Amino acid sequence: MNKLYVDTFIKDQAPQLGQSKPILVHASDGEVYYLKNHKVRMNNGNWYDENCAFFNEVIAYKIAKFLNINTPEAAIIELESDIMSANSDMLFSRRFSPGLYYATKKIKDVEDNLEENFLGLLQLGKPYIRTSWNRFFKNIVNTEDIPAIICMDLLLGNLDRFDNIGNLMVGQSKIGRTIFAIDHGHCFNGPFYDQSKIDFLNSNIFYNPDEKFQYIDDRIRRIVQVSQSYGRPFNSAGEIFKAIETYVNLENPNNHSFLEPVALIESLSITKLNEFIGDIPNDWCAGGQAQRKAYIEHILRQSALLRETIQRFVDSRAFSNYRGGVLSWKKENLTGTQ
Repeated sequence: MNKLYVDTFIKDQAPQLGQSKPILVHASDGEVYYLKNHKVRMNNGNWYDENCAFFNEVIAYKIAKFLNINTPEAAIIELESDIMSANSDMLFSRRFSPGLYYATKKIKDVEDNLEENFLGLLQLGKPYIRTSWNRFFKNIVNTEDIPAIICMDLLLGNLDRFDNIGNLMVGQSKIGRTIFAIDHGHCFNGPFYDQSKIDFLNSNIFYNPDEKFQYIDDRIRRIVQVSQSYGRPFNSAGEIFKAIETYVNLENPNNHSFLEPVALIESLSITKLNEFIGDIPNDWCAGGQAQRKAYIEHILRQSALLRETIQRFVDSRAFSNYRGGVLSWKKENLTGTQ
């Protein structure tokens, strides 16, 4: 990842969605980025330090690139004291301070009108019309990213993407109208490194087959529960999921859309994951070397569960073009041995 500096701020153009309330900046490479903040204000009015949000973002970004998923280019950008002095009012209100921040390059021609209209309808208590999302995701050029994104989310514990309007974005890329996977700071069961996080990272250690089955079943159930918790019409993994799941081809269990992304994930090794984590500044790693090790081991164990997890997801009838049968997979990789 590039390491850059903030040159100037672009005021009054930061997005309204998302807890991190990013600020739009010109960086030292001449490009425009959204500078995210790990200090966020919750609905109760209190400020919290999401001490592993940037850590989560970097790992997810690296894995997305490894899986050839379209996601905004990311950088580590330093906010220096002199820039702080020149913009103190704005930065203080957002709880920024000198230091290193995770940033993503601005996507061209983002289509966010539908999101704004949808939020307005929710606030007015109006019914939600699913066909709007179907039209929104129609004619994207990178439909092969959809099954890969699903696999990545099951790997990283990002279980609410497909019923959260802020985690997928449509905009322009070199290849045309493109869907982008964004906003991964809440992967791995949240943005805080504490005992709860440690317990989560160890939760896929099993001592008998029943524990493994229960774990997989609970993860699928959580995806469904997230959908229901928003108070929208229940439909498996959520309304946005239903608008894009037709891009996952499961008609032939021997040649399906999950074959390639799962094979790639299973090829991840300790060496490769150490490379991914090597870019993360020490300031973004609240748990030190123990945290780095725990994340790597969790990901490797989770990659070995993907086949069974996806089969369970498929069996739950989440995909409209599934006609039955057990999914076949490529020859098993020796995960984590390099």
